[in-house]
Amino acid sequence: SDVCSSDLGIPWIFRILRHPEDRAIGLLIVRQFRYDTKFKMAVLSIVPLTLLYVYQGSHGGHSIADPFSAGTAQDVFGPFLLYLAALLFPTLLKEEISRSDSYQASWVFFASPLYRGQLVLAVHRIITNMFLVPYTTFLALIFLYFFRNPGHVVMHVAVLFVICDILLQVLFFMVPRMPFSLPRATGQRSAAVIAGMIIGPMLLIATMGLFTTVFYRSPILYVAGLAGLLTARLLIRLMLRRRIKR
Repeated sequence: SDVCSSDLGIPWIFRILRHPEDRAIGLLIVRQFRYDTKFKMAVLSIVPLTLLYVYQGSHGGHSIADPFSAGTAQDVFGPFLLYLAALLFPTLLKEEISRSDSYQASWVFFASPLYRGQLVLAVHRIITNMFLVPYTTFLALIFLYFFRNPGHVVMHVAVLFVICDILLQVLFFMVPRMPFSLPRATGQRSAAVIAGMIIGPMLLIATMGLFTTVFYRSPILYVAGLAGLLTARLLIRLMLRRRIKR
């Protein structure tokens, strides 16, 4: 990894990553974005869609109320589009990272003396750390504008982040793929990805609705609910590692 850092010019943001596989995948995505026009346009096309969801979800102060405050239960489904954008952005990105017109070059993954499963897990970590974390931070600023309570914002965004990461891990469990290893076809989507784009938002809004109506009522309930989510996240991660290893 030291040789790669000096010779290939890895950006500083990737050098702080702990796993060398993460640095390799991060550099690969940056290079792919720079030289692969189709990949660049596919990723950039996600951005306006996401911004549209953010605009529609945050347009009008009455649509986003502090879910921790009394009397806001009727606004549970107000920011649904914001939740949807937080889920669809990494889901679509995961699908795009698995495809490329230069997919035949992925032979290097299978010819190199490395544990290929770590590369698949590295894709998940890169999407989570480099895209989902900044995106939920951006949503936190939007919620802060409406909630006016930093503590409530942090608690709410923490739940949203864990739920999105759980659903993303489930998608990786269903469809574990090497980066840029499949040919790109117009309008092609795997059945698992399509199912995730349909079922995922339903599970997301149901879980967020459960938290805002039940677990947000007291600090003890919130801690219990968040602990349950973190436990589920850990169990799914262990299952994902076993599946990737197999």
